[in-house]
Amino acid sequence: MTEWKVLARGEDGVGVSRCPEDHIHIELGGGELTLRFDEARFLAFARTVSMAAAAVAGHRWASPFEIRRDTRLSRN
Repeated sequence: MTEWKVLARGEDGVGVSRCPEDHIHIELGGGELTLRFDEARFLAFARTVSMAAAAVAGHRWASPFEIRRDTRLSRN
């Protein structure tokens, strides 16, 4: 991979990208804070944030995607 790939863009300057070195970057506040992960750690982080979002929202899951124990995403 020779270029950055945007994986997702959200509200308020939140974005997730993959860099040419194959790391996954989370950008918050338009670049004020950037987190860098390898793929396995990113997936663990994403599962944890998904559970936290669900708890804050008062739901079992915060989105229509459920993260299974085998770490695959599936549509409910």
